[in-house]
Amino acid sequence: MSPNYIESNDNKRTTGMILLGYHRKPQQELWRAEKSALYNFPVSIFSAVMGTAGLSRALRLAEDLFQIGRYWSIISGILAWLVFSITAFIFIIKLTVYPYKVLAEFTDPVQGRFYGTIPISLLLLAAVTMPYSWLAGLCCWITGTGLIFLLSYITVYNLLTKLHRETDFEPAMILPAVGILNVAQTGGFIHAFWVDELNIFCLAVGAVLTIVFLNLIFSRLLHFPRLNDKMEPTLMILMSPFGVCFLAYTAVSGHVDLFAAVLFYFGLFLFLILVFRILLHQNGFKYTWWSLAFPVAALTNAAFQYAAHNHRQLSAFIAGFLLAFLSTLIIYLLFKSIHFLIKGRLLTIESF
Repeated sequence: MSPNYIESNDNKRTTGMILLGYHRKPQQELWRAEKSALYNFPVSIFSAVMGTAGLSRALRLAEDLFQIGRYWSIISGILAWLVFSITAFIFIIKLTVYPYKVLAEFTDPVQGRFYGTIPISLLLLAAVTMPYSWLAGLCCWITGTGLIFLLSYITVYNLLTKLHRETDFEPAMILPAVGILNVAQTGGFIHAFWVDELNIFCLAVGAVLTIVFLNLIFSRLLHFPRLNDKMEPTLMILMSPFGVCFLAYTAVSGHVDLFAAVLFYFGLFLFLILVFRILLHQNGFKYTWWSLAFPVAALTNAAFQYAAHNHRQLSAFIAGFLLAFLSTLIIYLLFKSIHFLIKGRLLTIESF
């Protein structure tokens, strides 16, 4: 670990805190703030929006394959918007009350990666909303696209211009690449020549960044100590690029071919490995468990598109199994989150 790295990060964090008035806050006030739920509110809770929005899209695809009622996808879509509205409202309050804390998180080499959950949530909500309100869906998609491009630029720029600890390369690092791929897979709802070219661009950038980031993350996982208990569920993020890349590739190419099938089955392979790894090493519920929802949702959506392509019972069974697993997972996470929130334990300092 380079001393220059530590010094540069400390100077950057100190400068940001001074600019935002951090140095003027009394020590007792800061101590009280650090114990509050608002101060500790993590941006990664937007993963709940990603999971519920992904479930809504999966249920819509299941309407044709399994002939289920449309109201299930509508209910889950409304739930996704409700979770997003509450989460965004609380986060805006946190940004207003504790701007120095938000800045410190955004510039942190690990926590800052989770800010990718905000634009990804907007992109998925755009896909959920587009069939019912094209204008609202378009506004969400444009906003999410702009934010994810900005975040991806900052991530790659910092990667190329700054020194890093090896332990900085955690699974959440791949979220900007996943977000870029989501632009391509959700942009298929917009029919314009410039959107078609943008989708191809996003597929190219997202796919190459995925390869680079996966190489760095796997190197860290293989040669350095395992993730702590809080971050262990984020391992599931490693399978999300394959499901999302399948959806992006098929949206851009317009068909499912052998390469798309390879992406889907490797994502399924990682799912079987990671889900057992995480469940066997789980040590109590924490908000980071929401990291499981979106990767499973992306793979479930890919499974339904693949099943609709080859019309085989095995593919339909896999899609049905993943949908049942995703639905059970979302219900469990919602129940546990509400339960811990009522008891005041979800955002306490002990949950981090």
